[in-house]
Amino acid sequence: DLSSLLTQQSGAVMTAALRAQQHDLLGNLGWFGKLIRRDNKAIPEFRDFDLHILESGIFPVLVQGLDALVLHLESLRSGAKGDEGVRARFNPLTWLAQFLVRNHPSFTRDFRSAAYGEVREAALTERGRREIHRRKPQVEAAFLAAERRTEGGKLTLVHMPLLIRQLDELWSLDGAFESKMPDTYDDILPPGHETEAITFEAFWEWFEAYVDRHEVLRREDFERGAKLREQEAHIKKQRETEEVERRARQLERASQKESAMRDFESTRKDILDNPTWQRVLKDGAILTGGVEEDEGSIPVQGNHIPPLRKLFELYNLLAPGTTSNSWDDTLLACWQEWAEAREIDDYKTGIAREGLEMLTDLGQFKAHLASVQRGAGGKFAVCVIMDNSQDDEERFELECVDDDGIPICFNVTKVMADEITQALLAGQTPYVRAKGSNAVELILS
Repeated sequence: DLSSLLTQQSGAVMTAALRAQQHDLLGNLGWFGKLIRRDNKAIPEFRDFDLHILESGIFPVLVQGLDALVLHLESLRSGAKGDEGVRARFNPLTWLAQFLVRNHPSFTRDFRSAAYGEVREAALTERGRREIHRRKPQVEAAFLAAERRTEGGKLTLVHMPLLIRQLDELWSLDGAFESKMPDTYDDILPPGHETEAITFEAFWEWFEAYVDRHEVLRREDFERGAKLREQEAHIKKQRETEEVERRARQLERASQKESAMRDFESTRKDILDNPTWQRVLKDGAILTGGVEEDEGSIPVQGNHIPPLRKLFELYNLLAPGTTSNSWDDTLLACWQEWAEAREIDDYKTGIAREGLEMLTDLGQFKAHLASVQRGAGGKFAVCVIMDNSQDDEERFELECVDDDGIPICFNVTKVMADEITQALLAGQTPYVRAKGSNAVELILS
């Protein structure tokens, strides 16, 4: 029997026939079913202890150790080994512990290793079977849910492959479970009853028997599925967080844009209603290009200067907070920078009607806000190509959105508009990116 064959100690001489006999006995695993205890009522952490001692190799070595201990005790009793002092000091527990350490499968590599491997594989397979059996409530819930989705509220043989696939997806097994199940399920029902409805009890009876006869899944398959679900949940949560943050940025930027537009319109009204600035717009007066008044210029100090200062703040040319009523070197530098970028004629002579009209133009300020949005250097997905509102046959307007869904418009050439159209027709996703103040770069992906 198993005991007598495994009593040979590792140092003893063993014939090839005896080694083959021992390996065959372990490999046959006929004794395996007598050791496992599926009905163990212990607390969960000890419920599978029978499998632990098998898959770790402890049990086969323990059998050898106990039989070897019996032989050793017989030798001591007969006087073949040791004297009275040795027999008096002998501790069988210590001897057995030393045997287990010396012969533990983790540290020994001999003819027994292959047999230990087969025992371990059998234990891992049984662990997988138990995991499936313990998931009966999940299987039943999936079965009943599948029943509710059918027209008659009943499952038949034709529904079985779909049920198995749904269980595979439920456990995130990526087809590992589905691939181990049969191609047909005719044996769930008795011959001649193939078209009848299948109850869960009939399905589970067949399912348990099938799992016991086949190596369907191992526990590590479920562990991988659980890890995959955790990763998917983490990714989903991360995406949800990113979406919340994106919407928050979108709302914040939209709010900032609306606030800037309100401030601009209010400041623009202050300038247009100011009598001093009306002299520039109606009478051709100018605000001198220096910081001192010239003949025919408007004053360099007064209540008409703060609205101008506010405009430069809105154009991000001047830090907010200064309340001076004077036209000074700082404001002059702001004006020259702004006017030079827009190629205004004779801007160095001061602010004349053309410059003031552009400075207070809503379209100019909207273009500024768009340039601020483009300034991050990101790319913008093209949504719509529209004809240019200025009836320029060589220019087209693109409606785009940035990563946060904020809309933005670009003015591009007809050549680029044609390239974008071809890309869209080819199933590509066109993006544009601002380069400099007016140039636009096309990016295809």
